[in-house]
Amino acid sequence: MVVQDWVIPVILAAIIMDLGVVWALRIRRQSRRSPAADHKAREARPGLQRIVAEIKTGGPLLIGGAATLASTRLLNPMLIPELRWTAAPFMTVGGLLVLSAAYPLAFRRRREGKTSLWARLAGWLGLRPTGLLSIGAALAFALLAAQAANFGIRPDTHKVAAICWGLGILLFVLGVSQVDGKVFRPSPRLILGLAGLTSLAFLVRGTATSSIPYLLTGDESLFALASVGVLKGRVTNLFASGPHLFPTLFLYGQAIPILILGNTAQAIRILSALAGALTVSALYMLGRSMFGHRAGLLAAIFLAFSHFHIHFSRLGFNNIWDGLWYVLVLGALWHGWKTGRRSSYILAGLALGLSQYFYMTSRLLLLIVPVWLVIAFVLDRRRFVLAVPELLLTGLMTIVVTLPLAWFYVKNPDMYFGLVRGKSVIGPWLRAETAMTGMPPALILARQVTRGFLAYVSVPLNAWYRPGIPLLQGGATFLFVVGLVVLVWKYRDARGAMLGLWVVTFGLVGGLSESTPAAQRLIPAAPAAALVIGVALSQAIRAGTRAWPSHTRVVAALAFAITLWIGARDIGLYFFIYTPTGDFDTGGALASQHIANYLQASPDVDQIIFFGNERDSAPNPNLAYLAPQVGIVRMASSWGSTDNPRPSGEHLLFAFIRGSEANLPLVQADYPGGKVGYGIDRHGERIVTMYEVSGAGP
Repeated sequence: MVVQDWVIPVILAAIIMDLGVVWALRIRRQSRRSPAADHKAREARPGLQRIVAEIKTGGPLLIGGAATLASTRLLNPMLIPELRWTAAPFMTVGGLLVLSAAYPLAFRRRREGKTSLWARLAGWLGLRPTGLLSIGAALAFALLAAQAANFGIRPDTHKVAAICWGLGILLFVLGVSQVDGKVFRPSPRLILGLAGLTSLAFLVRGTATSSIPYLLTGDESLFALASVGVLKGRVTNLFASGPHLFPTLFLYGQAIPILILGNTAQAIRILSALAGALTVSALYMLGRSMFGHRAGLLAAIFLAFSHFHIHFSRLGFNNIWDGLWYVLVLGALWHGWKTGRRSSYILAGLALGLSQYFYMTSRLLLLIVPVWLVIAFVLDRRRFVLAVPELLLTGLMTIVVTLPLAWFYVKNPDMYFGLVRGKSVIGPWLRAETAMTGMPPALILARQVTRGFLAYVSVPLNAWYRPGIPLLQGGATFLFVVGLVVLVWKYRDARGAMLGLWVVTFGLVGGLSESTPAAQRLIPAAPAAALVIGVALSQAIRAGTRAWPSHTRVVAALAFAITLWIGARDIGLYFFIYTPTGDFDTGGALASQHIANYLQASPDVDQIIFFGNERDSAPNPNLAYLAPQVGIVRMASSWGSTDNPRPSGEHLLFAFIRGSEANLPLVQADYPGGKVGYGIDRHGERIVTMYEVSGAGP
């Protein structure tokens, strides 16, 4: 396992680079082909081209109609009896789709030469008329998925829901992409650059995940145990709530590395490292589209070495994914707004829908996107009017992706709002603070919001990451402030509004949630701050170039050197200061992990007898995850009490958390001849005593 801790990340990074090289070489070969040769190749296969065109036109409808009929027929007996009547509309939709694929009478021109309403609507949206039917089929499949996930009476219903959901997304993409002739063709240089950025960021995040952070926390283990439940068939619904009321889709992804690597810390952290690395390369594309190549590259380099982003890329939570979703949604939306490219709008809708299946801060995208669209309408009404059809398709794409989960939350609203209510300062916390300090609530909230914004530059982070500093340190703080000034002064347009809205949102999030500023809720703020810094450095390069036009390269090299220097400081802080000294032991996690490590050297143990204390009365979930082969028995009282369950294993390990060691002599009297071991923390203090013994007791 120690070898895998560095071998697997290196292999994956090499694969990413190899794929980038292969893609770049392919694009380079294609670019060398003459247009005449391409035209000649197309002319040589007119029949094939016609067949392909016909398949593109009617194929999605035929497949969608047949799949709708089959799914409805399969799903009907699995529904609760009161809802089986709903099969009729879906059967009708499936039949109409099949007929439309074979003979689309509804879209032929009328004798008067006027086009039908459907054809005019399709033309306004930039679709073939069959594309409208594909969208309708996608919505039908999303409804089928929601129905199957929420009203099924058999386990197989959830499989049908997942299949219908995937088919709905596929049909929507096929329907809206039929007439989008613009194809994104990246240059070989861009492909290699993205592969290099991703590989570098992944190596920083994915190497030694079993030991950095040194402790597998209880919340990570809760997610891991739920993912193991996916592998064992205990978790079957993609569209429901899992640990801490978060959606279960993340568990299915996390189950894959557990299946390959086993119940290890690396297995549940490797996907987070990959998500963090992809955020770095996606941020480059966003910055490149918004502010130019230099701003995007400088922002990506800063984020690649950010101590804050590295830490959460090494934890097996779903939090880090929200940073990726923010970059993808806002980046694709901006690119579509800038270029009019439909594929960018559809990517924005797809990413916005998928983001709702992860951490709760992604829900704010449902607020940020509409607010930005209102601002964009005020700033550029002409472009907004031209973008209305694409924005409508973006919204429909989001609906198709989120509908099954949204239906679950409509049925269970407490699961949607419960976590937000529990973490908000508005409510019981505010009333208690008002009573304790005597300050008016408005003044308390103002203080909280101020602390939330200062989390970027001066107030130390709290809760799940306590490095003793804010999100930014040293020179990065100065550059962030300069970047904000540049945004207000120079970029008073839609892109500046988008980035400013992003930054402001997480200032409010940090201030209006408990444990201000709670680091785990500020993850999407890291790419935003990095982009602000990239803008500041890019503007500094432009100013320096104007002042010293003969030293352009020197000025640019200096800006990149500053970014690397800041990155080196962040790397040093995280790996050489925080990692050796940081302590985030919660709920006896360290003691439980010591027990799990002890079991690796004693594979014959088949049962753990756990003695807790007043604070930690039960073992941390990481013990159940890291040692799944061993049964765990928790002692409710001191040894000898009739309230305790009786040990039943053949090879026992008694574990005494600090404060319960008085039970050890009593256990040794009943189970003599065993051996004693200890778990020591970083400060040399004993946190758990272990007594291993074979044979039956009294």
